[in-house]
Amino acid sequence: MINAFGYAVQRLIADHSIVDIVQMIEDLASSSGSSEMEDFFLISRWGGVCVNAEKERPTIVASVPAQKSAAERLVSVIRNGALE
Repeated sequence: MINAFGYAVQRLIADHSIVDIVQMIEDLASSSGSSEMEDFFLISRWGGVCVNAEKERPTIVASVPAQKSAAERLVSVIRNGALE
């Protein structure tokens, strides 16, 4: 998820200043409860994005395409200001 977050910030920088990105993330964090944030990052919620959930024990897919896919989801959440 660290790589995905880096890719997400890289995407956001194309349209927003760093100050704006930090503010969007702060707004998202302040409008979300801690359990909501924890639930958002559960491995089971990332199946088909950056997690292979077809196995008995889901595993993280660390390939560049998978991390970029996760980044797209993070960009959407940060821009919308709400955890989906």
